[in-house]
Amino acid sequence: AWCMRAAAAVAAVLGVRCCAGLRRPLPLGRPPRAFMASSAAEGPRASLLDGPLAQALAGRWDLRKDIDYQTAGGVATFEGHADFVVVSADASPARVWYREEGQLRMASSGGVAEAHRALLFVLDGRRGDAYFVDDPSHAAGPCDVPAEALRHFFAFDLSAEGAREAAFDHWCPPDAYSGRMALLGDASWRLEWLVQGPSKPGCTTHASYTRAR
Repeated sequence: AWCMRAAAAVAAVLGVRCCAGLRRPLPLGRPPRAFMASSAAEGPRASLLDGPLAQALAGRWDLRKDIDYQTAGGVATFEGHADFVVVSADASPARVWYREEGQLRMASSGGVAEAHRALLFVLDGRRGDAYFVDDPSHAAGPCDVPAEALRHFFAFDLSAEGAREAAFDHWCPPDAYSGRMALLGDASWRLEWLVQGPSKPGCTTHASYTRAR
């Protein structure tokens, strides 16, 4: 029972169901009613280091997370995969569906729980915004996602020449999350979070993405 409570706590602070936050308008040229999955085939893959991120991220990535949430539930590892699917091939900015799935293993007990979450990325070249998909009915796979079902997560900018890292913040009262994205090469990148606040002081997540073979 403790393991399941701890897993739930870790999953919650991972962002599977983050607390309510301020909504941010989608940075699109016109207010969309939904994001339609495109049947168009993916084009040539762009470079993660200097190409458009929508094309560079598209596809499957192996994913591992090292999670230290001792002050809010425990220490755990997550192993699985993440899929980026372009759902609006002809739109600008591009909308890219993200879903991660895998197993969350608690260090103290060895207990394992299935874990997943969905996001939507709105990407304009090498900058973009990530949104939570709040409605579970839209979280199963690439599908229509009404704008009202999305909530802003974080914004990042890698558009400067030679940029390999981006820093950003997310406010989840009463805690503040500081994030960092680091591009390690065309086939690997990292996403890290540090939490400061009364409920999760010093909690960290280190996520490593490697292009699946």
